[in-house]
Amino acid sequence: MKVIALEAYLAKLVDHLDASGQILAAYLGQPGKLNSISSKEMPIGTSGSESITIDQKKISKKLLVELSPDLILSSRSVTANNNEFLEQVPIASDWLELLPENCKIISYAPARLDEVYALIIDVAKRIGVPQIGADLTSRIKAQIVNWCDNFYDRTKRKKVTFISSVEPLELAGLWIPDMINLTSAQSQVAAVGLPAKAVKWQEILGFKPDVIIVAPRGVSRDQAFSTFKYLEQQPNWEEIPAVKRGEVYFCGGDTLFYQPAVNVTDSMGMIVSAIAGFDSGYITERDSYQRLRWLEMQRHRY
Repeated sequence: MKVIALEAYLAKLVDHLDASGQILAAYLGQPGKLNSISSKEMPIGTSGSESITIDQKKISKKLLVELSPDLILSSRSVTANNNEFLEQVPIASDWLELLPENCKIISYAPARLDEVYALIIDVAKRIGVPQIGADLTSRIKAQIVNWCDNFYDRTKRKKVTFISSVEPLELAGLWIPDMINLTSAQSQVAAVGLPAKAVKWQEILGFKPDVIIVAPRGVSRDQAFSTFKYLEQQPNWEEIPAVKRGEVYFCGGDTLFYQPAVNVTDSMGMIVSAIAGFDSGYITERDSYQRLRWLEMQRHRY
């Protein structure tokens, strides 16, 4: 089976589900450029003058002819007015002749955690491994339940602010409030399934979070940590309970949190760790995030 995934996370999911190693999966990291996600041999497409745009991703005419895909997987942004989970993308009739007769083009827009699970199951069915998809979602759910049950006394009723952008200031949406609420903590963003929410600094002060997680979208852990200098300059920063208690955590937002599917377990491990007050290395990989304790916040002042 030949699959083109227009997002890296979808290609990684296909590769993860493909236990037999028989599926040819690729993703377009850049318009017109084909990038392999594994060591599987595959043709390399080159950018051509003629291209088709599907969900703002371009596939060259030459690439379609070379690969002759059975399945094209895509994704699109979720908005407040359009949060349909799955859609078969229409394609111009003059391009249909370039695709195999049974080729399908599917676009996903998961907004809630249950829709992330549904995405995994749907992709697994489409590539012919439904049981592997069902088993994977079961393992993810079981791990999350295990963490939430074991650390309930450390996470219950804590108020959590999850910052997904610093300038402008935004709080994470979509499935992240779902994940926070599963720990019996309270997310500052009450509504689930909606895009990131723009907020004013006074709203964070008024919420008085016990825990702050800072994971700006698209940046590494070290880049996330550099936002501390901006945050500490905000009015009454030191009066926030999370700051007083040294419960501020900086995480990378480049590969985690905002890409559903195979990263869900790692993302949830960091969320649970932060809310429970654990250092990295306890249930996550060592140095997977950085905790800013109160003494460390004060050290540079002297």
